[in-house]
Amino acid sequence: MIWASGNPEIATVDKFGVLHAHQAGEVIINTYSWDDANPSAKNEGETYSTSGIKGEVRIVIAE
Repeated sequence: MIWASGNPEIATVDKFGVLHAHQAGEVIINTYSWDDANPSAKNEGETYSTSGIKGEVRIVIAE
């Protein structure tokens, strides 16, 4: 799975899917299947195709 935070100032997700809250707020976490994600193997940064199987969850972080 590839994990992506819609607002990294609120929360980030590591490669294991562990959520790290940074401040109060609302964030959408997206997941993409590894088979459909195409990480760049050419040292060109983390570019992923996100058109395949996808999931999404909205999380509210309170103070």
